[in-house]
Amino acid sequence: MLVNIFLASEDIKAQLSEETKLFEALDREFRDMMIDVSSNPLVVESCTTEKNEILKNQSATIKRCEKSLNEYLE
Repeated sequence: MLVNIFLASEDIKAQLSEETKLFEALDREFRDMMIDVSSNPLVVESCTTEKNEILKNQSATIKRCEKSLNEYLE
């Protein structure tokens, strides 16, 4: 749902431009990571400390975007 809101709503893009940019970058990064992961059937090779840190940072960014979006919608 968050993807649809940030990528589809022109009003939200305008009002939350910084969060929209963050979310769009995160979305591209996550999709690229998932393409890399899906190309390797060995899950253990995809589970690296580096990817874990990236996912933690992405989670924090999503929480920031969600908080801003919720504040805007209230």
